[in-house]
Amino acid sequence: AAGWSLTIPPAGTVRASDGVRRVEVGGAAEVGAQLAAEHEAAELRLDPWSGRLVQAVWFDAGPGEAGRLLLVIHHLAVDGVSWRILVPDLAAAWRSAHRGERVSLEAVGTSFRGWARHLAREGSEGKRAGELELWRSMLAGGEALLSRRPLDPERDRVRTAGHLRLALPPGLTEA
Repeated sequence: AAGWSLTIPPAGTVRASDGVRRVEVGGAAEVGAQLAAEHEAAELRLDPWSGRLVQAVWFDAGPGEAGRLLLVIHHLAVDGVSWRILVPDLAAAWRSAHRGERVSLEAVGTSFRGWARHLAREGSEGKRAGELELWRSMLAGGEALLSRRPLDPERDRVRTAGHLRLALPPGLTEA
């Protein structure tokens, strides 16, 4: 209805190098000075309309120095939950590559596409019809309240919002 659609091009039609930038830095200490500027520039290069959803910036600190990798990925490609899956895989791939080994990651259990198709089949074949009343009863209770009273559209507005800043000790937040 909004007049747009998302197209995923066939494998092998996107050049990964188009989304990679290499920046030479004098040493690891200089990375911090350039990180903010490169981060903003990478965000500006993202363009979902043309399929540019990923930007990588390699901060090359030179021989014998650890470099840094900045990944900026549009939310259409990776959501917050998926980052928790990707980061350990990226770290494992880096360790393997750094040791000169072939990168080999554990097989993916279920892709999002596979899960979506499975759910569609389950719904269309009627296997879940017996659960319908359970799900309806869960939705029948109405919205959970954010406070002791329902929100008042006249009173509860951004301009009346307050701010609360807390510092929590590591013992409480470490886990």
